[in-house]
Amino acid sequence: EATLDAKIKKVTLTPKAAERLGIEIDEVRVDPSGRRIVPYASVLYDLTGKTWVYISADPLSFFRGAVEIDTIKGNNVYLSDGPPAGTKVLAAGVQQVFGTELKVGH
Repeated sequence: EATLDAKIKKVTLTPKAAERLGIEIDEVRVDPSGRRIVPYASVLYDLTGKTWVYISADPLSFFRGAVEIDTIKGNNVYLSDGPPAGTKVLAAGVQQVFGTELKVGH
């Protein structure tokens, strides 16, 4: 489905597709100093090196949101810019959803 940005499509999965892809949802957290954190598995690097996460619009719908990475420590990515705390993000199945959005492998 189209979004406000013509280059980004919203991807809606069926429950069976979500199960097959092993979809897992996490959320943007905040550390005690106020820095936003996402799981490393949520971060997607495109061909130009730009970084993204898939934001969960509805339980099975996702759209890409740009993020700026400050630091990576283990499985945590600290953001200098991106969605606000509490935003639901895709934490497993990221590459498959990206392929679906760009129609790679179809």
